[in-house]
Amino acid sequence: MHLLTIKQLSERINFKIKTIYDWVHRERIPYFKIEGSLRFDYDEVSRWLKHKRHKPKKNLDIL
Repeated sequence: MHLLTIKQLSERINFKIKTIYDWVHRERIPYFKIEGSLRFDYDEVSRWLKHKRHKPKKNLDIL
């Protein structure tokens, strides 16, 4: 397990630090709080983000 700071996570997933703090406050993103410091397991956050993806409906006629 490799833990990231909020700044490191922000750079990797391309979301603002403020957005990640909001997710933490709302308990939407997986995180660790170690002696008052937030840490994130990148693999766990990646899986969480993949579950948030919206898949297109099948058999849609685009044209």
